[in-house]
Amino acid sequence: MGRIGKQLDLCELQRLAETNTTRQLAEHYKVSLRWMQFYLNKNGIRAMIKREYPNGTGRPVEYHMPDLELLQQLAKDHSIMEISEKLNLPYQLLYRYMRLHKISAVKKRRSQLVMPPKAELIKLYKNHTLEEVADLYAVGSTTMRKWIHIYDISKAKLLEEVKKAG
Repeated sequence: MGRIGKQLDLCELQRLAETNTTRQLAEHYKVSLRWMQFYLNKNGIRAMIKREYPNGTGRPVEYHMPDLELLQQLAKDHSIMEISEKLNLPYQLLYRYMRLHKISAVKKRRSQLVMPPKAELIKLYKNHTLEEVADLYAVGSTTMRKWIHIYDISKAKLLEEVKKAG
């Protein structure tokens, strides 16, 4: 999809924008979505907005905020994510509401990972790939790379050791 060489008929575009979304207009004129957004903004035309609502009815959901005392009580022992799951409220909405009323929730920290001993890591890394070793310790490959960097282990050094011992 590329740009259109000539100007679009603004009257027709405005008429179509009343019943179509920006994406539909871009597909109709065979241009990119980004270019259509730029062109509509430049000419002050607002396209129809299609929103997907969580209740599937096509209408906004009305959320009822809990009592402030209940929220303060929950915030003492739970994180915002836990409170939002418990009260069945969107996280962002709850966060703004709590911030407005100056209520802060408990901050949950992730558990600290314990690095394996260097000898054990070297032994595994000699025979396996980085991703395989990472899977054994149930960590990501980035974490495994950090551990290997901290211990100053490299595949080249390990291969040299194997050749010398060999």
